[in-house]
Amino acid sequence: MKREQIKALIELSSTFEEADAIIRDYTSYETYAQKIAYLQGMFDCEIIGRSVDSEEADYIALLTSIVNKKWK
Repeated sequence: MKREQIKALIELSSTFEEADAIIRDYTSYETYAQKIAYLQGMFDCEIIGRSVDSEEADYIALLTSIVNKKWK
């Protein structure tokens, strides 16, 4: 699947879990660091104001904000 199609599917996801499943199904990235780098490259975003030092928490927050952006 093309990068633009994956991006659209992520943006149209209803939940973090749905978007995460798309990343798992259509990319080869396995670690949170890899997934974060992929999202940062695709959506030109960054993580700021960390209150917890956890790659999992960063990934969930980043992907959730991308999914929820369509409602703003």
